[in-house]
Amino acid sequence: MGIQQIIGNKQPGIIESVQTLRTGQVVQGKILKLFPNNKAQIQLGSQQLIAQLEASLTIGANYHFQVKASNSLLHLQVIGHQLQSKDRLNTMNLLEQLGLKATKMNITFVQMLLSEKIPFDQEQLGGALQLLSKTGDKVEMQQIVKEMIRNKLPMTDSIFQALLTRQATSFTDGVNALLQQLMNSTNKTELQQHLMNRLSQIVDQPINGRTPFINQVITESSMNNPSLLNLLQAVGVMDRNVNLLQWTNNWEDFMKQNTSHSFQPENLPFQLNESSVMKRFEMIVENRTMFKMIASEMLHKWGSTIEQALAKNAPLPNNLFHQLSNEIIQKLLPMLSKEQNVAFQNNVQSISQILSQLQLLSSEQTFLKLEQLLTLENNPKQQFLSQLNQMLSTTGLNYEHSISNEISEKQLNTIKSMLIQLVQQPDVGSQEASNKLLHFINGMQLQSVHESNNFLQANLLIPAEKLGLGNDMQLEFEGKKTESGEINPDYCRILFYLELANLKDTVIDMNIQNRTVSITVVNDHEDISKQANALKPLLKKGLEELEYKLSTITFKSFQHMKDEPKRLANTQSQLSSYQGVDFRI
Repeated sequence: MGIQQIIGNKQPGIIESVQTLRTGQVVQGKILKLFPNNKAQIQLGSQQLIAQLEASLTIGANYHFQVKASNSLLHLQVIGHQLQSKDRLNTMNLLEQLGLKATKMNITFVQMLLSEKIPFDQEQLGGALQLLSKTGDKVEMQQIVKEMIRNKLPMTDSIFQALLTRQATSFTDGVNALLQQLMNSTNKTELQQHLMNRLSQIVDQPINGRTPFINQVITESSMNNPSLLNLLQAVGVMDRNVNLLQWTNNWEDFMKQNTSHSFQPENLPFQLNESSVMKRFEMIVENRTMFKMIASEMLHKWGSTIEQALAKNAPLPNNLFHQLSNEIIQKLLPMLSKEQNVAFQNNVQSISQILSQLQLLSSEQTFLKLEQLLTLENNPKQQFLSQLNQMLSTTGLNYEHSISNEISEKQLNTIKSMLIQLVQQPDVGSQEASNKLLHFINGMQLQSVHESNNFLQANLLIPAEKLGLGNDMQLEFEGKKTESGEINPDYCRILFYLELANLKDTVIDMNIQNRTVSITVVNDHEDISKQANALKPLLKKGLEELEYKLSTITFKSFQHMKDEPKRLANTQSQLSSYQGVDFRI
């Protein structure tokens, strides 16, 4: 995304503020002081450290060093001779010492690594230059390989392709391209149909009846999750005789028949009427205290009796079953609907269902879920959180971790696991688009988390067409780590990269120090500050409710952000010209 390049890459600033050198790495340094026994104080980038040298050197001179040991005392071996004033000649000599060709491309790339103080070892550099020889010496290619070295990633073509795809396209474009090919293909396999359903869930816009509620139903049914079915049955809007297999099969058929993204309420499976469902949910949430009290009393009275019968895989004694069913009809059903006319059956499946529904209606989590479904309809915050959760649960960003725990690809049912299965099948018309999307997800994984001993940076991409935005939403989190390894919410930085419908490219940079929040908004819209000032009291109140304090809101244009590095460089140049005692103090 172009706006990220304007703001600048935050990743190296925090994560690599202190280099951890490894055996074999090559660095450029300056000798500051010499001590007995070939020890010296050396400047490596922003660091000053004591090292054991293997040659006599000159104070004030610059050298290329190779790390020989990195324990309590750093051991460095000089590569070649003292560096000259000509960078190109120094780089050519270094390549020669490392046994690598001094081509124009190789010289340019190594000079970039040295100027940005990025350490590398001989094997890394050899692999990097080999990758660049295949891909060309374009600047964007060099940037990708540079980040591979910086983040100590293997120099493989698959990782390069993953990062290249991640940079060159958007997640939404990749998903839509594959979705279109799958929709156009005839004789779809079961795998292709499942993948279509998954992809649709994260990019379909909530219009023409495809509401957050329907999306939630589709998501849960595709994962064989019975919680929403049980909930609908418990509140009396679904036939209690429908089992999970019927539920999932009907919604799967519904998705196959509705690939045009146009959903009519009367066409929903089981003749569900969403408007009636929402009204029922509202009524139940309003009377939650009464529902919880009655369900809890009945669960306390009947729970152990039902569990004992289920343990024996037997129905209840007839007299007990009649008592139970009468209590439900007299106490619960009138609250759910005046038109309820339910005939309960005394069998294992029926009494098991009664037990689970009593447990649902006695649990606070049930009513929280109902509230969430209700607020999802018109609440942007809840819609964002829902999309975020769906992205994390369905994409497969934790695919390798799940596989290591011996969960099969079919059990995972994530987009990545299905893509891996699809690209292995011969004669698949969507092979290229599938590979491209798989590379993109791999690139997302590689760039998702970077951490050192004290700092953590996380990068998250969310398809946002569903939220009414023009493209993917990108979030970056960076800050100090807590003892549990998480980002400290008292001291951190969060950046939002957005493409808004009317304001277009927008960056929100939120900096938090001791729970005091300063915000910078970068946008080229002329009147944005006036429009935003009207929302400032609401923002301040919202932050205070979360125990944060709003400090400042600053507005800048993208041109201002482009010019800022130049102003900073000029300031640094002026400062560096002062050599007096005051400046040194």
